This record gives sequence, C-alpha cells and structure tokens, in this order.
Amino acid sequence: MKKISVIVPAYNTEKYLEECLTSLEKQTIGLTNIEVILVNDGSVDKTLTIMKKFHKKHPDWQIINRANKGLSVSRNDGMDIATGKYLTFLDSDDYLAPNALKEMYDAAIQNDADLVIGRLNGFDSQKEYGYYSDNYINKYQTFNYQTNPRILKAISSCGKLYKKDLVANIRFIPGLKHEDNYFALKVYNKAQKITTIPQYFYFRRYREGEMDSITQNLSIASYNDLITNYKTFFKESGLDKKALKFSLRYFNNYIIGSLKKHDQLPAKKNTMKYLQELKQLKLIKNYNYWFYVGYNNMYYLLASSYYKIKHLGR
Repeated sequence: MKKISVIVPAYNTEKYLEECLTSLEKQTIGLTNIEVILVNDGSVDKTLTIMKKFHKKHPDWQIINRANKGLSVSRNDGMDIATGKYLTFLDSDDYLAPNALKEMYDAAIQNDADLVIGRLNGFDSQKEYGYYSDNYINKYQTFNYQTNPRILKAISSCGKLYKKDLVANIRFIPGLKHEDNYFALKVYNKAQKITTIPQYFYFRRYREGEMDSITQNLSIASYNDLITNYKTFFKESGLDKKALKFSLRYFNNYIIGSLKKHDQLPAKKNTMKYLQELKQLKLIKNYNYWFYVGYNNMYYLLASSYYKIKHLGR
C-alpha cells in the first residue's frame, strides 16, 4: 500500500499541467510512496498528451480518460480507485512545495490525525497573495471541529491530507459548483483529530484573463449552487448552527464583494428562501428562523455599507 494517493483532475490545463506534475516528481517523500491518479475530464487541448508523457516516465501513474463530467465527478472517480493510506487533491493548474506530502504525512502519523491542513498560497504572474484561511492555520496544533469551529473557514479541499478511512463514504456532489463546501462540512464533522501546520504547502494559481475559475467569476447560478451545497449537508446531517451562521456571512460576502450588481438582490432573496426551506424542513424552529432572518439582514446591510464606502469615488 502506498502512503498517499494524489488525485489530479484536469480540464484543458495544458499551460500549467507540466509544472503541476513536476512538483509531484520533486516530493521529498519519494515517488515510491505516492500513488498518482490523473483524471482527464474530456480536455480538448494537449492535457491528455502531457499526462501520457509523464505516464511514460512513471508507468505506475494511472490515467482516467473520459468525457467531460466536471470537477466533482473527477475527484470522486479518483477517490473510488485510490488505495493509499491517505489521499490528497491537487488541481492541475496548481503545484505543491517539495516537502508538502512528507511534512503532512509525518504529522498525520505522529498525531494519528484524520486530517492534516497546511497553508495555501495564492499567486499570479505578478505576486503571491497568501490565502484567506491563513489566520486559522497559524500554528501547529491538533483539535476537532467542535472545539475549534473557526477551521470551517479553511473550506478548500486542496492543501489537505485525508485519512482514506475518513472519506470512505464521503463524495462531492456531481454537477454543482462550490463543491468544496459540502465536502468540507462532511469531513470536519466526522474527523476526530485535525492537525494544522503553518507552512505554505500548496500554491493556488489565479488565472489572469481567464474566466474558468468559479472564485474569480461568480454568477447567480454558481451562488445558488453554493446554497445547495449547504442545504444538502443540513438535510443529511441535521442543522449545524455554527455552519449556518458561517454560510450566511459567506453568502453576503459573495453578494457584496463578487457578484455583479444586478445579481446582488436576487442572491439576497435566494438566501432568504434558503432559510425558509430549512424552516419547512423543521431544521430551524420558528423563533430561530426570525433570528436568522434578522441576522442575515443586519449582515447584508453592514456589508452593503462597507461595499459602498470601499468603492466610493471609483
């Protein structure tokens, strides 16, 4: 059994894939300890050709080649055949620090951790940005979600090492954007031990001039998918008040900071509908429903004021 399975989904990333896969070749844990699973999600550029080039050098690397079905299905397909004791996700336009897998694996073994989280570092051709979750991965520690719910803000599926047993029955929802949110909630609620390491292990690329990234090009449709991710989790697992409050703040941040102006009010209305549906499902009691309605409106007004001030004079 390999120590770590690395799942690399790819769709039309010929410009970045070689750098991504080269970062796997440089891992200090050693290639003999890594199972690499490459998933070509119906690319129409040279992505598959590049995969085959690396497969020729590393015959034990596996390639799944199929029609386009989206990122969630690609990750699920990789998980279905992964055999490593732990697994991790590496998007094909990103790359890993050379010591990433060894440091995370050693921490997992030392702490008997179900999940290990390192820092992500966003970058483009001009500079590095750090990442919004840095403040929640600021020291080496082991805990669980119930004692440290702020870790929910580290929502990305990447930059993490998962014990395979932890995610044996957890999969991404096919066909939805913001798929990381549902997956992270399931993982955090199940994990008994979470270890954080305050080192930059994962480098996330911001694609300049491209509109493929959900986080760079939000729409009302992708916003609605975000709501569906949370609603599905609550239906399956019951209401998590900490996650609900986080989702309301998260939604308003997206409304104010990222959606186009004409989409902001419809998104706010959809957030209210989301609360109504949770009440109808009897996940929220009536008096709590009105509390959350007020909470959401208050946060929306504060965020709106901040947005107007921030953009004043532009």
